Amino acid sequence: MCALQSARPQRDYPCGQQDLYTVTETGWGSFAQHLPPFENLSTNYSAATGTDQLAAVAAARALPDEDSRDEVHKTLRVQMKGLADSCLIKWSNMDTYIRDGFPEDEYENKRMAAGYNYYTSAAHDNWDDVKGLMQNGLLFLNANAAALTTPGGMPATFAVDFAAVKDAFELKYQTFLQAEEESKVLTDEKILANNALYQNLMKMFEDGKKIFREDGAVREQFTFDRVWSLVSGGSSGGTGIPTTVIELGGYIYDMGTGVPISGAQLTVFNAPGGVTISATSNPEGIVYMSIPGFKPNETVLIQGEMSADGYESEMGDDEMTAGSFYSIDTGMQQLVLMSSKSMDDGSRN
Repeated sequence: MCALQSARPQRDYPCGQQDLYTVTETGWGSFAQHLPPFENLSTNYSAATGTDQLAAVAAARALPDEDSRDEVHKTLRVQMKGLADSCLIKWSNMDTYIRDGFPEDEYENKRMAAGYNYYTSAAHDNWDDVKGLMQNGLLFLNANAAALTTPGGMPATFAVDFAAVKDAFELKYQTFLQAEEESKVLTDEKILANNALYQNLMKMFEDGKKIFREDGAVREQFTFDRVWSLVSGGSSGGTGIPTTVIELGGYIYDMGTGVPISGAQLTVFNAPGGVTISATSNPEGIVYMSIPGFKPNETVLIQGEMSADGYESEMGDDEMTAGSFYSIDTGMQQLVLMSSKSMDDGSRN
């Protein structure tokens, strides 16, 4: 039984990577400005923490972006196209020698044996079929050299030239495939580095919200979509979110203790089509929801509720635009439960 292959990494961050870098740099800048409360909260925080994260941003920026990753691959494809055209010309010339070297009633079978079934798809940039065309062609050429030469009219040097063109294409094709795989490796490396930036930033932001839960102005410095809106000039362009989708994410915590609430449920009552959808917060109090089906860049009034066992539910609505990410960070109040004695006393009054 063969081992299962790991899935390629997917990006965690809801924005474009350049916005991610700027938000991360801004966030860790705020961290440095408010360092003492973070140091008081956890020994995991120090001045070096912020310095290391800014260095990680610089390292992620330095990794090749999509255009850089694809440049070699795209250049090789152009070169390969030229070599494929040369292969098709060589094979077509051999087809002439097949026509003239064999009886007319044998011609169709002979050209099929030489690889003709590959020709049409090879002419439409099917690189594997170019390879198959030339491999079959060379086998046929070597096996039928006498008939192709006399009376076929094939020049004495043709077989050597045919093999050289075939080998040049195959070598370039192998280099092309290796470049394609290398591009995938570099893409995964970039995504993993960006994901690490986002995950570390969000952990720090969660703690920042706890520390400054009573100071709304400072707390906004540790709220992802607030910082993102600031650095992007309030525009949702370049978010990487489809223009027909609204994404919601947030941090759900106990208003009194600042502890994250696991299992809190975010419910949206008016998704497209009148559908009600829900999402549940993880052990870190993080909740995420993607709502598809809107018209491109449509602005709508989203109606929702946050609920959790033992807490007062929070309901509200807000205008949101498709193609955007919104934070719905929520502090929840614990329910005050009356004791049975109090209830008994109340019933006697």
